[in-house]
Amino acid sequence: FDSSRRSEGDSARAGSSVSAKTVRFRPDCDVVELATLSELPLEQSGWQGIGVLVVSGDYQWDDTRDRAVQEWVLAGGHLILSVGKNFKEYQSSRFASWIPCKALGVISLRDLSSLESFSNASARIPVRGRVDAIRIASETGKILASSIDGPILMKAPHGMGRVTVLGIDLNRP
Repeated sequence: FDSSRRSEGDSARAGSSVSAKTVRFRPDCDVVELATLSELPLEQSGWQGIGVLVVSGDYQWDDTRDRAVQEWVLAGGHLILSVGKNFKEYQSSRFASWIPCKALGVISLRDLSSLESFSNASARIPVRGRVDAIRIASETGKILASSIDGPILMKAPHGMGRVTVLGIDLNRP
């Protein structure tokens, strides 16, 4: 969920009041960008068709939705959190209390080559100046990408599911 990235191409789904932008990512995968947190399901049955949830930029969720996401992850869901410059907002959120990867502080990066290597992409990630990121730690997690200052991409099990934390803000222009 990214509240800052709503575009003019958003449209209402047939038969509901939910407005979302849907993009065909691959033949077997649709990406749906929600405009507000209220569009997320409250009941676990509503989460069954969701394979991955990406949260970037808004971590102040109400208790009901936080519990729903946590139960979904425990039951096998995959939550991806992108934090970066929003470190303080994330630290004061409900997510920070149950996510198995802990944010240790803000670091400033110039080199994203470890993320480029992880993605197996041939193109470089364009960076002008420095990128704010968070350093991540987890007793049960696996480091996927690191900087000189420590891990910046990590995944960890949580119940039957998993949480991936990216220390860089996906909303950064």
